[in-house]
Amino acid sequence: MTTSRAAELLRKPRSPQRATFLELLFDLVFVLALTQLSRGLIQHLTWTGAFHTLVPLLALWWIWALPRG
Repeated sequence: MTTSRAAELLRKPRSPQRATFLELLFDLVFVLALTQLSRGLIQHLTWTGAFHTLVPLLALWWIWALPRG
């Protein structure tokens, strides 16, 4: 039976609960994206600017909130 490389990235239930480098990198990317979205909203503080910020914000939230496993 073969396993995919993606299965190697998932934590085992009994593994130590420390954040991996990849998890920290993704967290950093999400914080940067959220910062850029809020900066764009501040620069374009209109209803159109709010809509243009809301769409990527929902996509960012959806990616972050996807169930893992």
